[in-house]
Amino acid sequence: MEHLGRRSLRIILGLGVCLPALATPALAQDASDEGAVQEIIVTGSRIPTIKDQGPSAVTTIDSDAIRANGYTSVPELLAAMTQNSGETQSPQSGSSADFTPGAQQVDLRGLGPNHTLVLVNGRRIADFPLPYIGRSNFTDISNIPVGLIDKVEILSGAASAIYGSDAIAGVINFKMKENLDGLTLDYRHGRTQHGGGMSHRFTATGGWSTDRFSIAAGIEYLDQRPLWAYDRSIQDSTDDSPGSTIARRTFLRYSIENDSYIDPGPAACAGVANLNGGSTIYTSRPRYGDYDPAIDDYGPGYYCGSKTSIGYGTIVSGRKGFNSFGTMSYELSDNAKLFADFQFGISKVRLMYDVTSWAFESSSSSSDNSFYAIFSISLSAVPEDSPGAAWPEMVSDG
Repeated sequence: MEHLGRRSLRIILGLGVCLPALATPALAQDASDEGAVQEIIVTGSRIPTIKDQGPSAVTTIDSDAIRANGYTSVPELLAAMTQNSGETQSPQSGSSADFTPGAQQVDLRGLGPNHTLVLVNGRRIADFPLPYIGRSNFTDISNIPVGLIDKVEILSGAASAIYGSDAIAGVINFKMKENLDGLTLDYRHGRTQHGGGMSHRFTATGGWSTDRFSIAAGIEYLDQRPLWAYDRSIQDSTDDSPGSTIARRTFLRYSIENDSYIDPGPAACAGVANLNGGSTIYTSRPRYGDYDPAIDDYGPGYYCGSKTSIGYGTIVSGRKGFNSFGTMSYELSDNAKLFADFQFGISKVRLMYDVTSWAFESSSSSSDNSFYAIFSISLSAVPEDSPGAAWPEMVSDG
């Protein structure tokens, strides 16, 4: 926008040079207007303006609205905003464990988290140390304590003329509480209607201020228990699928050369039959066995499978986190202020979006390798926090 503004200004000056030669008589007759101030239009500026005068109005959410709607975290708050329409990774995303474990992003207008600028008290904060999907920088919003937020300002229009290319999609500014006196404690508990997914959140905020000096700080502890698929009858078995209802391949031996399953035998499956709630059986999948000339087709591929192992994936991931934020400022004069902000967050995510598996890979890391008897294990068991259950030891026959 700055480049466009300079171009517009050059056009106006060019017309101004030409006008005296064309309109000298008129100007001579209006000599009394020489001191009049003409209107100047600026298309790009760093001067702050009223929020309703910009091309896109600023959406503001204050602390009262956050409390009234029951938002327990900043990602939950921003997920409810229609402007946040892009695809992001969350602790429930499968690839989150590979790229950005525990981090959550905001994506205005679907242009990518790297094009949404996140500010705290009008200032930039450090990027997450790992890139989003391994490609671009982004800001983690999950470690901002929601209890210390005074208001959230969302500008969903482009602001790259002021802030740069990371604000192409818009800007989100978290205005934190500064002038706090005393200590405020808050505890919230949540549970689902049909069980599972229980959560606890504890926050403490406090501060102290004088005429020129103020200090405010807050801490937040979150304990989100996982919601497992077996907690819901519609997702606890492959029998719930409207299509194929065959058992999951919990224990499988596979030959790349023949593109077929290696039969483990009923005895091998009987040795792990107690897993997955006693549902592991010797079963088969059509056309994944060896070629049978008698039928001119591939026979069934045998493996040890379970229909209920799919139930040990998480619908809502477990998460434990501690977040803190503090700010202090001292006004030297009406035009100068010293300030210091600090932020610290740590989180642990429990994500299991599918059964665990192992596979062979050559030290060359090339996909062009063959291994005749790849033995991959997909182990599923009742999680440690379910009633009366514990994780079993891994089983392998080599």
